[in-house]
Amino acid sequence: MAEGILIENVVKTYGSGDTAVHALRGVDMAVAKEIGRAHV
Repeated sequence: MAEGILIENVVKTYGSGDTAVHALRGVDMAVAKEIGRAHV
């Protein structure tokens, strides 16, 4: 992606050890730059 926002391999863990909760694990997201506006 040439322009916009790119995030890769996002991880969020709450707690630790046996009680750890993996809210996000390896999440990727891309948001392209707005080219024009849609008229509805």
